[in-house]
Amino acid sequence: MKRRNTIPMLLAAIGLMAILTTNSSAFITGDVDDDGAVRLSDALLVLRSAAGTQTLTPLQRFACDIAGGGFPLPAADGVCDIFDAVVILQKAYGLTTF
Repeated sequence: MKRRNTIPMLLAAIGLMAILTTNSSAFITGDVDDDGAVRLSDALLVLRSAAGTQTLTPLQRFACDIAGGGFPLPAADGVCDIFDAVVILQKAYGLTTF
């Protein structure tokens, strides 16, 4: 029974690895709009999402989720919110690096 459950999980992991390797720019921490750099536009997307006027894709949420209280470095908390937008702005303007 365990073997049946591990095969779909293995296939899902292989699929995720294929996505990660073919679209690597989406996983620059904080690069929500996937343009290859962290900028003000990334923070604006996050703020729109927090306000409910913008829906983020799963990849965008993954790139967004960086502020979860992982002091001194940001860490994911499973939520894409205004705190993430603040850290993205800090990264965009060189006030923090990670």
